[in-house]
Amino acid sequence: MSEHVCAVAIMAKASVAGTVKTRLVPPLSHEEAAEFNTSCLTDVATNIVAAAAQAPIQGFAAYHPIGSEQFFEEVLLDGFKLLPPREPRIGRSLFHAARADILRRMHRLGEAKEAYRRALDLLAPRGLILIDNVLWDGDVLKQPAPDEKTAAIQELNRVVATDPRVTAVLVTVRDGILVIRSQS
Repeated sequence: MSEHVCAVAIMAKASVAGTVKTRLVPPLSHEEAAEFNTSCLTDVATNIVAAAAQAPIQGFAAYHPIGSEQFFEEVLLDGFKLLPPREPRIGRSLFHAARADILRRMHRLGEAKEAYRRALDLLAPRGLILIDNVLWDGDVLKQPAPDEKTAAIQELNRVVATDPRVTAVLVTVRDGILVIRSQS
């Protein structure tokens, strides 16, 4: 990936009747719910590809279950990279995809604060940037930082907090989500 690419990920389950969108059954049948899941996935992927035609964006799909690669290869448009599941349960598998695979790819783009600055430059008016894991299991409060990853997250948090171009709100769910909106 180029150093000027923004990663955008879809986290999705393969459309297997009886395993997706089950809260829609009834009024939908399990088969209709699976078709709806595929339609939603296709729609989001199409929008990411359209955005990538306008800005340097790389689409990813963190998927589930293990062994469903063919479904995603057929449904997703060219250019998407698959992030395979690492565990049999979807929640933990997607957690690992977000925390390990995407962050590792973003790390290749440079430091976290530089990735934030690039994302802010690409942000549409009234758009949002969401950064997950900003509390880093509470380690961001430790001084000195216990490791390089924690120090990078601490620095990113400082950069965002002192950036006059944005308003940022910390959502204290699990490991923390920083919701950032441009002032312009």
